[in-house]
Amino acid sequence: MTARGDRNHSVVLHQIEAADADRVHEWASQERACRFQPWGPNTREQTGDFVSEAVRTWERPGGPRLVWAASSALGFIGMGEIKRHTTSCADIAYAVHVAYWGRGLGTQIARLLLAIAFANPAVERVQGTCDPRNLASAAVLRRAGLTFEGTLRRASSTTGPRRAFATRSCSSGQAVAPASAECRACRGRSPGRLARYVASRSLAPLLSATSSVSGMTVASSVFQAASNTT
Repeated sequence: MTARGDRNHSVVLHQIEAADADRVHEWASQERACRFQPWGPNTREQTGDFVSEAVRTWERPGGPRLVWAASSALGFIGMGEIKRHTTSCADIAYAVHVAYWGRGLGTQIARLLLAIAFANPAVERVQGTCDPRNLASAAVLRRAGLTFEGTLRRASSTTGPRRAFATRSCSSGQAVAPASAECRACRGRSPGRLARYVASRSLAPLLSATSSVSGMTVASSVFQAASNTT
């Protein structure tokens, strides 16, 4: 399947489950998946612990962190995460299974996370970070509409030497740049308008069960991409 064809697969975020650990470990155990990360490669136990903690974030859906599994017609393709630093600032993170790299799926995940975060009117800023050498991850943030702010030197480390992180952000009043000519639905929409668009087009017809996310009631398994992105 070509990259162009793969971009026709819309991504859906849904509540992560313990059963997803096997799929997560398929990439978390690989060196190429974590060479720009402060963790890994994971043992099976480490991946299990991570997924268990991710599942527990849904015990407090109004808490500071939520983790989603990401799926498309291809199956389980990755993950998305939102952390609240303050009442008005959130951080997004994403991962795509190595089998599906280069297909535009990371940008779709990032756009959905932006929509979810800005659905809370208290959130004024959403940011994302990556290793400065991780050009693919930087491109995801750029295509999702986040603007480069700078690089934090020796900012953080889980193991080993401290690493640098390039930071990008988007404000609630900032227009979201379209990722491609196919993104007509997203062109010129602010993150808040994009959030309302996603909700109006995706939530109403598809779900009955809902979960509270950052103070707003949203369908936890329905945040389907409003349009295909790169």
